[in-house]
Amino acid sequence: MTKVLFLHGLDTDVVDREAMYLSTRYATRAPNLMTGTLSSLKLKYGEWKHIDSDELLAAIQKPMDETIKTISEFDPDVIVGASFGAALLAHLIEEGFWSGPSVFLASTATLLLGYESLSQVIPSVWIHGRQDGIVPAEHSIRMAGKSGGELILVNDKHRLRSLTETGLLDWAIEFAHRLGMSRQAESTASAATSGSYQQSLAGIPSP
Repeated sequence: MTKVLFLHGLDTDVVDREAMYLSTRYATRAPNLMTGTLSSLKLKYGEWKHIDSDELLAAIQKPMDETIKTISEFDPDVIVGASFGAALLAHLIEEGFWSGPSVFLASTATLLLGYESLSQVIPSVWIHGRQDGIVPAEHSIRMAGKSGGELILVNDKHRLRSLTETGLLDWAIEFAHRLGMSRQAESTASAATSGSYQQSLAGIPSP
């Protein structure tokens, strides 16, 4: 069974709904990311773009630590991040803690952390609602395009309630997982070919 790590946003209703849905289809972990400090910062500053960068990075450290611990213990096949969870997922990738199949739902990576792209090409799917009134769809369009990811725009709002109803979330997870396995197989085959070539060179006598 595919192992899925779900990183939630700040909306507790979405946490419960998505985690429950995923748990009926996959081996799922959905850790409590302790986002209370982030919610307090939002109330304090009004808009994400006005939040002091040092305070923001300090606020995401606990969620980062909890996620890194879960990755180590659970060894997921795919990580799904929703809203803040998608920003956290991007940060994990940029900091070198994850490079596997990833699904970004209504990502706030640009809004919160200023990311315009990922520095490495990973198997990724980016889904965003055309009617999202919180995070512009252009953010995911740009991130997916510059990061070599698969982009899907849907007629939905920020919470993306339609994903579980249409089965699109399952498709995204399975697509990212298959893509990751394919790239891993290619990498293994390339390494084996290189090793064989080096061995053949070692057998050639020096002139």
